[in-house]
Amino acid sequence: MRNTRTTVHSWVWIGTQATQLTGEARRSPKPEPKPQPSIYVPWLNQYRQRFYHQCPHGEILSSALSFFNQDEGRDRLWSYGCRRPPSWLGPVTECFWEDYNRAGQQWSQRCSGNGIVAGVQSNYFEAVLDREWQFYCCKFRDTCPTSCWMTTDYPSYLTEEMEFYLDHGYYIHGAQSTFGPVKRDRQWKFILCQMSAVACVKP
Repeated sequence: MRNTRTTVHSWVWIGTQATQLTGEARRSPKPEPKPQPSIYVPWLNQYRQRFYHQCPHGEILSSALSFFNQDEGRDRLWSYGCRRPPSWLGPVTECFWEDYNRAGQQWSQRCSGNGIVAGVQSNYFEAVLDREWQFYCCKFRDTCPTSCWMTTDYPSYLTEEMEFYLDHGYYIHGAQSTFGPVKRDRQWKFILCQMSAVACVKP
């Protein structure tokens, strides 16, 4: 006796039309879980909140980590690290805050007076889904930036996680930042310099 296979037909009403399903109903694939920020990173801020980071006196900014979240105002969590420079740079002679940039725009900033970046603060603006930024800069006695160059983009693509670590022997003199108006995110190019053990000429 030949076995016969029975095909099960069912009907699903969608609006005013009936759609026939043959066999087992197709199951929608489960959405992949969204990436989450690392619990091991000491994030400075909550999404859409102001943050402030100033290195201890005599130290300089040495790393920057960030995590983008589209569902939280297209904002990022941020974490910064500091380290103490070699003693031959001499003591810090002056520290100061540079001017804020405007949210939603491209900008470029170097520490004035041959300074080195030693802190950051930022305010979030809901109207443009972006932040304004301000650098804290410090000058060291008898040393000035030299042999400066600009890094590639951090992160490499908009909305990606960002990890920047400063190589020994280099110092952050500033940065250039571009804003993506569609994805409402930023990329950064850091201006890195070596320091010369000679008296700086005042600009």
